[in-house]
Amino acid sequence: FPVTIIRSDRKKFDARILDLKTNKRIHLGYFDNNIEAHKAWQKAKLEQIEYLIGTYSDIIIVNALTRIYCALKSEYDSGQITTRLQ
Repeated sequence: FPVTIIRSDRKKFDARILDLKTNKRIHLGYFDNNIEAHKAWQKAKLEQIEYLIGTYSDIIIVNALTRIYCALKSEYDSGQITTRLQ
């Protein structure tokens, strides 16, 4: 699982992500299991990639980000674990 998902003292799984707009860490919530925490992370990461796609005009960067987005979206939709983003 991504480093941003950790087991907290509350015996829950804590999901976090870095907000690329503010460069601050966002707490996504505490979850009963690592799968729920990972789904929250995937959803937030998809939103971050969408934001990045909108900020670039270079077609090479946009295409690369779009490929990453599509791969992650496929994993999210099928319930797969994201082990790395390419």
